[in-house]
Amino acid sequence: MEKLFPDSEVMLNQRPTQITKEQQDNYFKEVAEEIIQNEWSSSSIERIIHDLHQISYSDSGYEIAKKLESYPSKASYDIDTEFIEFLDDFDSNSNDILRENVKDWVKAFNPQHKFNKGQKLIVKTPIYILSVKPLSL
Repeated sequence: MEKLFPDSEVMLNQRPTQITKEQQDNYFKEVAEEIIQNEWSSSSIERIIHDLHQISYSDSGYEIAKKLESYPSKASYDIDTEFIEFLDDFDSNSNDILRENVKDWVKAFNPQHKFNKGQKLIVKTPIYILSVKPLSL
C-alpha cells in the first residue's frame, strides 16, 4: 500500500496539541497565587496546585467549585460567585497558552500546504476501512 504522506513529513515538526509540563506548572502556580491573593483560600500554594491537577479542564467554574468543595482536596476554599467566575476562565486561559505555542510553531516552521486549494486528489486506497458484518435474520 502506498502512503499518502511519507513518515518523514508526518512526524517532522508536529503542531503542538497541548501545553508543556513546565507551562502547566507555571500556569497552576500563577492560578494558585491568584487564589491566595483574592483570599479564596489560605492554604499553601502546593496544596492548591495539587487540587488544580485533579480538576477537569472541560468543566464549568460551578462544576469545578462543587468538586473542590466535595472532593477530598488538599486545600480549603472560600467559594463565592467571583471565585466561580474565576474558575470559568481556567480552561480558556490554558488554551491561550496553547494558542501561543501554535503561533510560535507556525513562525518557526512556516508550514505550507502540499496541494493547491481546489486541487483534486485521487486516493487509490481508502484511508480507513470499515468492517461491517451483515445482519443475520
